[in-house]
Amino acid sequence: MEIGRRLADAGLPDGRREAAQLIAHYLETEPSVCYTKPELPIPDNLVDAVWAASDRRMAREPMAYITGGAWFMGNYFKVGPGVLIPRPDSEILVEQALEFAGDLLPGRLKVIDVCTGSGCIGISIGLHLRQHDCLEQLMLTEIDPIAARYARLNLQKHALTAQAGLEMVDLLPDQTDDLWHLIVSNPPYIAGSSIEHLMPEVRDYEPRNALDGGPDGLLFVRRLIQEAAPLLYPGGVLLLEHGFDQGEAVYHLFQTHGEYTPLPTVHDYGGRPRVSGGIKKI
Repeated sequence: MEIGRRLADAGLPDGRREAAQLIAHYLETEPSVCYTKPELPIPDNLVDAVWAASDRRMAREPMAYITGGAWFMGNYFKVGPGVLIPRPDSEILVEQALEFAGDLLPGRLKVIDVCTGSGCIGISIGLHLRQHDCLEQLMLTEIDPIAARYARLNLQKHALTAQAGLEMVDLLPDQTDDLWHLIVSNPPYIAGSSIEHLMPEVRDYEPRNALDGGPDGLLFVRRLIQEAAPLLYPGGVLLLEHGFDQGEAVYHLFQTHGEYTPLPTVHDYGGRPRVSGGIKKI
């Protein structure tokens, strides 16, 4: 597969697999077809597009931006330049949220997904709750207009617009008498000085405002712990994704705030601390 060799020569560790993904995207088929039929012809009207896509990948543009989407929790989400790409690590946040929804939180729930980006976290929670008739309201919040556009597209794609909406706000909506059962977020949590050391797909392409968490990476975590408390019902839950080296610090922030009972930090599939949270004290 010539494209696979090109990608491998450009330093990508699995050029053959990525070439199969690219070709399958343009042929509207499964990547496995490219393995079982390595001589599968590419129609003339698609040749230029496939070669251009391989050039973009050789420049280390993320595959999800080239193909226009990514899988998350078994569902496909539209993404593109200007929005953070869904990652398997964030599935832990969804799983923990649903665990609390099933075990601790009663009835039909009101949920906020803060810094929603593509909407993959909040929409995944909403789809599961709706399936079990447990979703009262889902709110996605975002401050960046490009990311918000993708969140709206994904709300429409997954037919959640009747029970969900998006607000353009800085983190959380204005504090009112409207309370929520569950607030989740994958906020920017990378220390600003560390961004230059990230892999080029992230450093050079993904939006910095979705990555940069201030000098120690915890700027938005601190704000969320402080600002979410007045919006939660007593017994409601705030869950936050964070960096693998931030679990102890985030747990301490919940512990010292005073309005939460902190929850044990949960590890991701790689065994690294990934999600921490707190229960609003009754």
